[in-house]
Amino acid sequence: MVNRPIWWIILLLVPIVNVVFLIILVHDLSVSFGKGAGWTVGLIFLGIVFYPVLAFGSDRFVGRPA
Repeated sequence: MVNRPIWWIILLLVPIVNVVFLIILVHDLSVSFGKGAGWTVGLIFLGIVFYPVLAFGSDRFVGRPA
């Protein structure tokens, strides 16, 4: 859904590096649903609220980020 290569999974296993790449992936997820950086911050810090709103809300999948 976020249009990243499969080898990014390996980068998510490396300590410290995984935090940076996870933030990038979460931002790409929010952009693919037409949301901005504020939504990314919400997904990171209040994921228990923002992920269900993104999943079950009326937001549509706009497309993968370029």
